[in-house]
Amino acid sequence: MDYLLSQRAGLGDSSFYVYNETLIQSNIEQFKSVPYRNFGIHFASMANDNPVLLKMLQANGFGIFVNSRKHMKLALDCGFSPELIIFASTGICEPTMRLIIEKGVQINIDSRDQLKLYGKLNPGGEIGIRLNIDEKSKNNIFTGLESRIGVLESELPEIFAIADRHQLKITGTHVYLGTDVTSLDDLLEGVDRTLALSNRFADLECVDLGGGFPIDKSRFDFEQYKQIITDRMVQYSSARGRDIKLVLEPGRSMFGNCAYFFTQVSDIKERPDRILVCCDSSASLIPRAMFYEDYNPVEVYNSRSTEWYSKPVDVVGSTTYSRDFMAKGLKLPVVRVGDWLKFDFAGSYCYSMITRFLGQAMPPEYLQRLDGSFELIRAGESYFDQNVSMWTSEEIASGETHRHKIKKVIYSGESQHHKLEILETESYGIGLFLDGRIQHLEKDEYIYSESIIHPVASGLKGDNLNALVVGGGPGGAIRELLKHRRFAHITQVEIDAGIITLTKQYLPHIAQGYHDDERVNIVIDDIVSFARETTQRYDFIIYDISEPLSDSPAANLFTESLICNLKDILTEQGALVTWAGSIGPLSSELAKKINQLWKKVFPYTERFMSHPQSYGTSWLTVAGSNAYLGLSELSREAIDDYCEQNIDGALKLYDGMTHQHMFALPKDVRSLLDDDYITTKSDIISHQINPAREEYI
Repeated sequence: MDYLLSQRAGLGDSSFYVYNETLIQSNIEQFKSVPYRNFGIHFASMANDNPVLLKMLQANGFGIFVNSRKHMKLALDCGFSPELIIFASTGICEPTMRLIIEKGVQINIDSRDQLKLYGKLNPGGEIGIRLNIDEKSKNNIFTGLESRIGVLESELPEIFAIADRHQLKITGTHVYLGTDVTSLDDLLEGVDRTLALSNRFADLECVDLGGGFPIDKSRFDFEQYKQIITDRMVQYSSARGRDIKLVLEPGRSMFGNCAYFFTQVSDIKERPDRILVCCDSSASLIPRAMFYEDYNPVEVYNSRSTEWYSKPVDVVGSTTYSRDFMAKGLKLPVVRVGDWLKFDFAGSYCYSMITRFLGQAMPPEYLQRLDGSFELIRAGESYFDQNVSMWTSEEIASGETHRHKIKKVIYSGESQHHKLEILETESYGIGLFLDGRIQHLEKDEYIYSESIIHPVASGLKGDNLNALVVGGGPGGAIRELLKHRRFAHITQVEIDAGIITLTKQYLPHIAQGYHDDERVNIVIDDIVSFARETTQRYDFIIYDISEPLSDSPAANLFTESLICNLKDILTEQGALVTWAGSIGPLSSELAKKINQLWKKVFPYTERFMSHPQSYGTSWLTVAGSNAYLGLSELSREAIDDYCEQNIDGALKLYDGMTHQHMFALPKDVRSLLDDDYITTKSDIISHQINPAREEYI
């Protein structure tokens, strides 16, 4: 969470919602645990209309309750079958009624005239009736004579007559007993009244009791409720002589306690009787209070303050609307501009009720997945640097950047080790970005993947070879390695399981199923521990990790001690290959350091270049070995023969001619790397290893 907050801090329009999948799954299981066997759950879409969340419910077998054409279309688009969609509203116009019938969606009728319209459009159809259980039930705005919704008991004779005229079959009754009902007795009183009225419907198959459950689980005993409602329905079904289906329609109780709303403090005012804390937000963005005068609980996130305000605190929006209060009368620690406020119980009737009034930018919504990563599930608006937000930008050298225009954010989250993004770029398609930097883009990842594997693998000696891939989460390097028949075993050591999961889901074209290959063993571990503890020896180690920048987890993986440990687990004829970063007149420092480190550790080193266009610069790759391999001297014919005899599958880049060109480094590159570099056999110089193994990078 801290990483997500740091990314949004100071942006302007910094407010956002974040949902917790663990809490959502807990609520899903709670409702699924009702023991009554003929039971359905239909989530009330008015509470939250985020498609990602709706698809989670659909995948768990839930139905959905809608009251508009827009939400009916949304439900169908999210995969809900028509028979699992219940449409109930008031004053449904004829075009909408026709559309409901055409789509095969269930409908609950609210009035006599609505029933006549339905009968005219769909004679012989099946429907439900929305009941108003009148003044005998607990009095609130949802029931009784003051309510505008539903059919009164006194209107039922005419309802039955209209149904008979149009040969309609009334198979369901539908009620809504209130909102945030905490009294089990009050709720059951309404249930009993509903069942009593439902006795008047001869063809009854279903009773829909709506929702009304509170967000705060501590205020309502759902375990007791589900057992009582099950007993009631078993008794009722027995009395009716057939199983009557029970439907519940949770709204706020499904997501309400599963989300928070975050916003930054932008100003503090002191008044004689209170403190005003102003936020980069507005009540229009978390508007329950504007409708219900019911404020969300608020706390200062990760407050380090030891002082508390002696006066009550009101949280207000950054508008001129006099009633823009987001919370009132709070007891809070002293805050500073830039602190984050966290609003609890923000998962239902919050984002879905946002109003354009006051002109605030729509906030984004994130989902914290079960593995702790954060995924952007609905993009927000921003009126700050909007063009910049549609591009990625990487610095190649001082004063020089390389950018990609982004068409779509497919995934944005964070794991324990990285900020993870799957982005669709306009030019290069879908790709993986770690900590804001390109790792692979689909249209030219083959250049990188083939380059780090084939030039060295083709020159190794022997059969039944054993390979170790360090990192390599996306799988391109392993995909290429598996094309060589000579490799019998491949171990992948990847510290971040989130990368493997993410790329398996979103980038299957890169991995091409290597996870299921019997030759591959995937180990989730850090390479420092693995290299120290393994008893295996490897013919080929591929260092396929992110750049060792100062703020990157990879910064600790290019030390002399670790590279020496990896050298020690190589076979006598083995080699360790790594990319060394960009190489050019203005961007060679990292490549020079890695090249020097390899020359310091290994008796023999060789270097070659590749040119992945999506990176915006040429890249250097360095191979270190315990024995002389002579990779640069392999002929075009020898490589072509090797590929024909030992490689299965097509290669887009690599062949004999490409191999020779890769090792033919330009003069300026040779000069950057080593002033005495010459392109003859004598260039493969034997180096003495420093036994002190000092840290180098």
